[in-house]
Amino acid sequence: MGHIRRRKSRKGEKSCLFLWIAHPRKTDLHPRVPVTLIFPSHEKGFELESVIQALERRKNVEIIRTSYRHGFMNKKSLNYADDAYHDFCQWLKTTLRASPQEKEK
Repeated sequence: MGHIRRRKSRKGEKSCLFLWIAHPRKTDLHPRVPVTLIFPSHEKGFELESVIQALERRKNVEIIRTSYRHGFMNKKSLNYADDAYHDFCQWLKTTLRASPQEKEK
C-alpha cells in the first residue's frame, strides 16, 4: 500500500484516510471499519478494473470510480479538475459529519 496517515480514534469518531496503491497487486486491504476508495477513470501503468474488482469484494469497502483522471484532487497535477476538487471536498465534509445511521439510508 501507499502512504497512509493513521491516528487512534475513539469509539464513534469518524476518520478519513487518503491512500494510494503503489502496485496493482497490493489489494490485500482488510479494513475493520467502513472505507471508501475513490479511483480515477483510468491508470496508465496497470489495468484499474482488476484492482477495483479485487477490492470491491472486501468487507467494509465501498468503491467510487470517477470520470476524472489521476491527480484530479492535486492542485499541482496537470489533471487537476477544480470542479471535482470542490465537489469531493464537499462530499468529504458531508460524509464525515453524517452519523452512521444517516449513511445507511
